[in-house]
Amino acid sequence: VSATIRSHKIAEGIAGLVYKRIFQIPYEARYDFLETASVVVSATKSPHCTLDCSLAREKLQDGAKRLFIDLAIPNDIDEAIGTIENVELKNIDDFKKLALENNGRKRKSVRQAEKILSEELASIQKELFFHEKSFLAEKMRKKIGPGGMKFFYSMKKSLAFEEFKNFMVIIENILDDEQVEQ
Repeated sequence: VSATIRSHKIAEGIAGLVYKRIFQIPYEARYDFLETASVVVSATKSPHCTLDCSLAREKLQDGAKRLFIDLAIPNDIDEAIGTIENVELKNIDDFKKLALENNGRKRKSVRQAEKILSEELASIQKELFFHEKSFLAEKMRKKIGPGGMKFFYSMKKSLAFEEFKNFMVIIENILDDEQVEQ
């Protein structure tokens, strides 16, 4: 890892903490080291560009793929650097766009999950209600034979929970009314 730090005070602090892992590049020599970097990350408080395209282009002639990441506001890296062959430039706006896209995907996934859960809940409710009222299936079988059972199960399969619940209430009322009449 190589770093260019403009502030000597910060450089001394970082060097004291991680000097064995960071090779410090003098700020004035930053362009000379571009050709050795595959990723360049910039994050300064500077109000102007710290990497100019025309100076960078002179050093990036080998055609190697490189990624430049600009985390500064305003941007540190000249946007034209992204036009250099095999160089990709990403900045805060790109990360914001990516975050918005990901949040949209998450919201869509949540809606899909809610739909699946709702369908599964309705299926469970229907199944529990069916078991609660299973005595009606037996009454229907006795009343109209095996065909009644097929009809009963086909209604369970094809109707939504509320429709099936209403169907069962109607069947129960019919069977109860017939029992009272006998």
